[in-house]
Amino acid sequence: MDDLENKIIKRTVALIVFFDKNKKVLLQSRIGISKYGEEWSYFGGGVEKDETPKQAIIREIKEELSFDLTKINFKYIGKYDILFYNDKYFGNSFFFIAQLDEDILNKFNQKEGKSYKLFTIEEAKKLNPGCILQKTDFLILDLINAEINKF
Repeated sequence: MDDLENKIIKRTVALIVFFDKNKKVLLQSRIGISKYGEEWSYFGGGVEKDETPKQAIIREIKEELSFDLTKINFKYIGKYDILFYNDKYFGNSFFFIAQLDEDILNKFNQKEGKSYKLFTIEEAKKLNPGCILQKTDFLILDLINAEINKF
């Protein structure tokens, strides 16, 4: 095992991107609770031992937004293996998307993070580098945009 492999911390996460009828994506403000300096992030978190990514995202959304994700349709769109945070962390990120309407958004009771905000894909891409969770977020936003356009 080389030195880089010894330094990399592996983590598996399940993340979801909510989007509205105008194809804006909902991002969570992480100011004040950030572990890695990110200001904006997707909702979700770590997959626990003996938990599937789907189970993890359902649990995380319940914890973060007090919302039962099983009450709406959400879709798995893919797994991305990424190196982030100055190439120190290797992550397996399982991504889901879900369309929300105003009624669903009003049911969210945010328990983690400062706030949340809807952004167009282009607005999200203009956030300062490092403001969103991973340096591959711009690629992920393109992939999410393609999926949103299928709805």
